[in-house]
Amino acid sequence: MKLSSIVSDGMVLQRHSHISISGRTTPSRRVSLTFLNQTYQTISDHFGSWSIILQGLEPGGPYQMKITSDETKWINDILIGDVWLLGGQSNMELPIKRTLDLFSEEVKAVNNPHIRQFNVPLQFDFHKPHELLTGGRWCSAIGVDVMDFSAVGYFFANYLYEKYEVPIGLIQTSVGGTPIEAWISEKTLRVHGGYEAEIEQNKDNNYVTSTQQQDEQRHRDWYKQLNRQDVGLQGKPCIKNKLTQALGKTLSCQTRGKIVNLRRLEELSGFERNLSCQLLCV
Repeated sequence: MKLSSIVSDGMVLQRHSHISISGRTTPSRRVSLTFLNQTYQTISDHFGSWSIILQGLEPGGPYQMKITSDETKWINDILIGDVWLLGGQSNMELPIKRTLDLFSEEVKAVNNPHIRQFNVPLQFDFHKPHELLTGGRWCSAIGVDVMDFSAVGYFFANYLYEKYEVPIGLIQTSVGGTPIEAWISEKTLRVHGGYEAEIEQNKDNNYVTSTQQQDEQRHRDWYKQLNRQDVGLQGKPCIKNKLTQALGKTLSCQTRGKIVNLRRLEELSGFERNLSCQLLCV
């Protein structure tokens, strides 16, 4: 029996809604699901696909779910609350670990097992949609796991949790730089018109592979040129000794009003150890 990876330990189910739990097993096989002291049953179709609808779920948890068919699977630590889909580009994708210059103190205090996020793996198939998701896992807003949460998503979830005190699940699907067409179904694009040639081109595996290789080479060339032009990486100090001596012996960095001390200064390329300055980052 196969389940989508999002149907796994730590998942959050939407309260007060119809929830579909689906998977795949051998064709025409009985499937039994037990959850919250209720048992649901169905028969898989001739492809082996099956689906069971849960409804009337009240907030709470953690709970356990048992699914039995050609084998038995247990799903543990399930919460019921509100589930939100995070979509869009880099503003939504930006993880907490890249916002520590602004929110380091707030992040230190994060320890909430009732806020969870599932990062959908970056996979694509231009030929057909897939019924089962592979890869990814549910993470709680605890310890280092919170660093990979969407920053916008987490602070939004935290606001909702403080207001309603129900578990919050985030499903992170955003991808930086994606055009709106990438989020629209093929059927809708064909109805709108004007995308037929591009759709067919993207179904050519050779074209997709060639595009990926060209993009990867472009990235490698960019970083190679960047490294060649970086004076600090060449072992040459960027600041004259005379200037560094005049400025003093310590270095601190001010980022949007917060002072961050830079430790292990000797490892910073391009700076003399006795440089003292204040960097104002906008």
